[in-house]
Amino acid sequence: MGEQVSSLLRRKIPSSFINGDLDRDEKRLRYRLLASDYLKLLYVAPERFFVRNANEQQLLRSVRPAFLVIDEAHCVDQWGRDFRPEYGRLKEVREALGSPPILAFTATAGREMQERILESLCQSACKFDPSSASNFDPFVRRGLTVALGSLELAGIAETRRARVA
Repeated sequence: MGEQVSSLLRRKIPSSFINGDLDRDEKRLRYRLLASDYLKLLYVAPERFFVRNANEQQLLRSVRPAFLVIDEAHCVDQWGRDFRPEYGRLKEVREALGSPPILAFTATAGREMQERILESLCQSACKFDPSSASNFDPFVRRGLTVALGSLELAGIAETRRARVA
């Protein structure tokens, strides 16, 4: 996360991350930046939404992002029930965030895994018609760097925020 944020900051995209390695004061500062709408992108692991600190949970769940972006989306299927169960609870996170549109990225999910990921994230509410998106696979990153993808997302988020305001 740190490298991704550093790359975005060099491109003048206000971004940050929150993880368990940060001390309480640093987390508090980043949550203030988030609450003030300064940040365009915030990186968090799924586990952050289920920490024991009720205040931190409330702060994260009060955010209404333009998108819920899930990188390494194959983890929803592969780790969702075993190694990192929080990946299997991303549908719950999405609902707590106001059900924003989902952007899911992975380089390893075949069609069957993609269907399981969609089912896990939003059950019957998710629809994807591959025939309507010529040469576009919503799950596969073809040579896109995270920084470039984030840069594009920042523009999308800004456009959506402008329409909402």
